[in-house]
Amino acid sequence: MSKKITAIFCRGYSRHQNKVLKVMKITIFLWFAAIMHVSAGTFAQKVSLNVKNAAMEQVLDLIGKQSGYNFLYNAKMLCDQ
Repeated sequence: MSKKITAIFCRGYSRHQNKVLKVMKITIFLWFAAIMHVSAGTFAQKVSLNVKNAAMEQVLDLIGKQSGYNFLYNAKMLCDQ
């Protein structure tokens, strides 16, 4: 008799526990997504270029001047083929 009662209570508890864990996982995922969205928005920059038939070196230099970032590249890879 006690085994049947224990089995009933344990079975119901594990179902409830699984639901709580699923809700917690979803909540953590949504919080993580929201935090990453806010973080990405704070580091975003706008760079505007209007260049035609320019060398890649010049384009990277213009982007570097506007954004403050420096680019490292292999000059052989940027040559016209």
